[in-house]
Amino acid sequence: MRSKKIGPRVLNSQNGFTLIEIMIAIALLSIGILGMATMQITSMKGNNIAGELTEGSIWAMNRLEQIMALSYDDPKISAGTNQPAADSDGLDNDNDGQIDEAGESGNVSIQWQVVDDYPIIDTKKIEITVTQGTGSAQRTVLLISYKMKLL
Repeated sequence: MRSKKIGPRVLNSQNGFTLIEIMIAIALLSIGILGMATMQITSMKGNNIAGELTEGSIWAMNRLEQIMALSYDDPKISAGTNQPAADSDGLDNDNDGQIDEAGESGNVSIQWQVVDDYPIIDTKKIEITVTQGTGSAQRTVLLISYKMKLL
């Protein structure tokens, strides 16, 4: 180690960081970047789930609007469970961008259940259920509404 004396100060000729300091800094930076990558993946999964639920909610709301436009005595909203076939339900069941093509099948389904005279006479309870996905990735949206008989 060489030293120079300039006035009352002594300057060392060693400047910069040691190899160990640089390795520790790189290790800490790597740990931070890995943590951010994990957060990004989790965020993408959450956004995908939210998108599926939003899509299911839109389908359920569209079907509710169609049902509410029918008269109270229309046979399409008679008591019981109704589930149209995948190729006539108004949904893109197989996510190929085409709605109700011949022979369509997929992991999206819609059904509605109608209960007459509930909770009071001349009122129908309508439950619309949209199910997407299979197994542990299955998402369900349930929409409940009531239709009154107009006098």
